[in-house]
Amino acid sequence: MYTSPSNSNLELAAYSLDIGCYRFTYSVIVDNQDGTDVRSNVYEYISVEGTDLRVAMILGHTTFLKKGIGQTLLLEPSRFSADLDQPSHELIDPVNINNI
Repeated sequence: MYTSPSNSNLELAAYSLDIGCYRFTYSVIVDNQDGTDVRSNVYEYISVEGTDLRVAMILGHTTFLKKGIGQTLLLEPSRFSADLDQPSHELIDPVNINNI
């Protein structure tokens, strides 16, 4: 958090909040020299949402692949798919399909 007399910023690191709805409250207190103070609060709701899985079985954006007789087709969804909600972008429980 960066704070100065003229502004304040709150910076959250990536993946520091789980998926869900959060209420952030910002409070300002001004202490007067006469012993009284002025207070004010404001709040904002932030929604953290999950993203779709990025699924691929081969490298690239190929929609058509031609193989000859006797050639192996290697499908590797666990290698080329990603869960963008995980810091490592790896799938939690990947399915490994080889040499179909």
